[in-house]
Amino acid sequence: MFTQFIYFIISLLVYSTYQKPEIYLFSDQMVIILFNLLFCIFIAVTRHSFTCLEKDILRSRQSYHYDNSDSLASRLIILGLLFYTLDIYGLNIKKFLDNIPLLQSIPTLTALCFLALFFVYISIVYYWEYNVYSLLHPDSPSRLEYIISNLSFSLPMLLPWFFISLFGDIIHFLPESSFKEFLNTSIGENVQFIFLLLIIAFLAPKFVKKLWGCQPLPDGLYRDRIDATCRKAGVQYANILYWPIFGGKMITAGVMGLTKKFRYILVTKALIETLSLVEIESVIAHEIGHVKKRHLIKYFAAVLMFSFSIMNFIKYGMYFFYTTLGPDQMNIASVIFTCCMILFFIAYFRGLFGYFMRNFEREADIYAYQMMGTAEPLITSFKKITFFSGRPATQPNWHHYSIAQRIEYLERCENDHSWIYHHDRKVKRSMIAYVLGICLLIGISFQLPEYSENRLFLMHAEEILQAAIEKDPKNPELYDLLGDTSLLNKKYQTAIYAFTRSLHFLPDNPEILNNLAWLYATCEQEHLRNPEKALILAQKAATLQKSHYILDTLAEAYYVNGYFEQAIELAEKVLTMELKNPKHYQEQLEKFKRALL
Repeated sequence: MFTQFIYFIISLLVYSTYQKPEIYLFSDQMVIILFNLLFCIFIAVTRHSFTCLEKDILRSRQSYHYDNSDSLASRLIILGLLFYTLDIYGLNIKKFLDNIPLLQSIPTLTALCFLALFFVYISIVYYWEYNVYSLLHPDSPSRLEYIISNLSFSLPMLLPWFFISLFGDIIHFLPESSFKEFLNTSIGENVQFIFLLLIIAFLAPKFVKKLWGCQPLPDGLYRDRIDATCRKAGVQYANILYWPIFGGKMITAGVMGLTKKFRYILVTKALIETLSLVEIESVIAHEIGHVKKRHLIKYFAAVLMFSFSIMNFIKYGMYFFYTTLGPDQMNIASVIFTCCMILFFIAYFRGLFGYFMRNFEREADIYAYQMMGTAEPLITSFKKITFFSGRPATQPNWHHYSIAQRIEYLERCENDHSWIYHHDRKVKRSMIAYVLGICLLIGISFQLPEYSENRLFLMHAEEILQAAIEKDPKNPELYDLLGDTSLLNKKYQTAIYAFTRSLHFLPDNPEILNNLAWLYATCEQEHLRNPEKALILAQKAATLQKSHYILDTLAEAYYVNGYFEQAIELAEKVLTMELKNPKHYQEQLEKFKRALL
């Protein structure tokens, strides 16, 4: 089930790295035809694959069919991801949503639309997989419950992305202010990311229990026994809940929540009905082990540190691929970058993160053994889970050791307590190595150039404009756009050249005169400043157009030339005009007045 989370992450990566091509390969009508054709092919392939497996099961009921079913479902979901990628990159179906105002204003909604498309693909897999599942599990839930359970299990893991992305959209609607400017800086983005992730981590369990449809476990023997186990361990919680995953017919338990106010103990109906009281107590002791060993906090810290360290690498990676292949190959660059990111995330989650998950589970097993004083009830619980699930005890799992491995290690610990020490030392050393590695990544990331999405766009825009000017060297608008873009990219020499060339064709354009005057007056590279030219250009612009920003440029030109009184007079005049951001102009006036003292 944790694998589904990786699939969702990949689907978001595929969508978020998509770049609109300059030329679409297919007409709208052809896109609709091809989209439906691909969709039908996927349905046909999925149906045929599971039908063949179903026939094989009917011929010979063996435990290996569980592995075959899981493996087939994984392959088909990956196929669904490929079809989903073709829909986005090959058919460019995003163009059908680009003209919807609401989706343009709130990009998170567009992302949700495409995430829903991926949900449809994997729902088709689960729809046909249910036939096999029901054969292997005679008491299986309904088809709808099976599909919803598979989807809903991973949905809570997408909550951080949803709220952080939505918050980013909300920021765009905020009025211009110093606070908004701060939030849009690299430090501001990191601060809001950490702040939101903290809020989500604490409040998410409230949403999750409603999403999963959990209900309080009724008062009685089982609730009392679970409560007594928690009190014995000194663990407080908000509630004990029935977990209706797969209709409650899966033998499992869980715990979620970082603090007692938002902590919930989860048990399924099958667990209550199948295990004895002492076995239930041992399973709850295992879940308590996650709390006592602070595994949930460690997971949160690991994700936070990893996300914090990787953000700049992602931006730099995008920049590297886009600039290496050039603006004409942005779609190919997006595909290559996405593939690299997919491989990286798979390696991280299934490799490194999976390593910690397996060892945290073993640590919780050991805690349950120590709390119970014997490993026997937990071992018998594992054996019952193996028997009723129908899966082999040796079945491998990237996020859990196999049942056989877990039983073997518990028996080792019972026979020789030094195995407990060995595992504790292994986990501690691994955590120290992880933290040091992440700190090193964070340090390296701060040494990388900062490239935001806007910066990437501007860099590509500059290259595109340069290419356009080569084809049309007498177009003043292209030079003006190149000047604006180069100015934002802090390529001041190029900006001066571009504005000068534009003025050669449009000598009386006040906007271009104003931009070049401001650049000559305030350029960060002092050797490029030219106060005298700035004043001449600003005076000419002001005679052509008396806008507040043009008069502000003239006031700045007076200031850099030492004419402070004229600068003050103009700044005061600007402040009497209708302004959207009076703070800047007030600061300009104060600066001029200080110079006069």
